[in-house]
Amino acid sequence: MIVFSSNLTCDNNNNFGEREGRLDVKKDQTYTETIMRSIRRDIILGTYRPGDKLVISELKKYYQVSLSVIREALTRLTEQEIVTATPNVGFRVAQISPQGIQELKQARLINEGTAIKLAIERGSIEWEAKLVAAYYKLVHTEIYLPKTQQLNLEWFMAHKHFHMTIVEGAGNRFLSKICLRLWNQSELSRSQALVGHKVAPGIEEHRQLTKAITDRDVDRALEIHAAHLTNGINHRQK
Repeated sequence: MIVFSSNLTCDNNNNFGEREGRLDVKKDQTYTETIMRSIRRDIILGTYRPGDKLVISELKKYYQVSLSVIREALTRLTEQEIVTATPNVGFRVAQISPQGIQELKQARLINEGTAIKLAIERGSIEWEAKLVAAYYKLVHTEIYLPKTQQLNLEWFMAHKHFHMTIVEGAGNRFLSKICLRLWNQSELSRSQALVGHKVAPGIEEHRQLTKAITDRDVDRALEIHAAHLTNGINHRQK
């Protein structure tokens, strides 16, 4: 074993590691992914509100990981536009203006509308069964935890799974990526409204949308989808 420094070592096969534990890129990436998901979860559940400053040193202490992992996780969240980064200022939870919400709605109508059309045209029986199962899971998941009335992360996951299952039926991976990106951004404003109990979960709209899609009724499905997005925005802006 050849020692290069007090920390780094190299064995006879030129594999580098650390004296206190070998460097493990895969493990570090897993840490970053886990912390990114944790911060995103806490933003969605209202622990951090729009405009809140995300101090790296405080997050390091709270999540019990290194500064580099926190910094990388926040950088990835800026790519999803859930967090913003300003030079010499730092990271903050993203804020979406009323105009931004309207633009987001328009983008979702175009892209998710296209996905709905393609899904109804191309979707298999197996996909249809998967959609019905996703709907069933959604309607049987409470949006607020019974005892604390805090937002239930399971509902957000079920809601996302339902809508992304619809998109999946289109069979277009590029369209799926676009819809997922738009979904992540809209989820931020939705969650902040839900913290204040301003938004109804739209259970009936989800039922109607599922029925229209499984009936292969494009016009009806697009009509319900548009109403679903509009109603959600109207509730948020009350």
